[in-house]
Amino acid sequence: MAPEDAHQLHTRRCSDCACAKVHIRCTLRAMNDTNPIDRAAAALGGRQAFIDEFGIGRRTFFYWRQGRRLSAETALKIEAVTHIPRHELRPDLWDAPADAA
Repeated sequence: MAPEDAHQLHTRRCSDCACAKVHIRCTLRAMNDTNPIDRAAAALGGRQAFIDEFGIGRRTFFYWRQGRRLSAETALKIEAVTHIPRHELRPDLWDAPADAA
């Protein structure tokens, strides 16, 4: 994690446990998670920031988190904004690059 990213963690409110305090451990836990939707949300500052950025409802967010498929267009948008690779968001559509294996 870059130093500027670590500084941003200190300034964010915790949206993962829905409190009004800064919880670095909640953000770090999401960033280390293997779920690409959780990692994308952490990259944007939390669940609510992700929901606001993509104009989706909470239910849709949790569906995607549980593994329901998102559209190819949405996967490309998430990749562009969060840099989470598209093959992690939709492995059924895109293969992992040879150097990532």
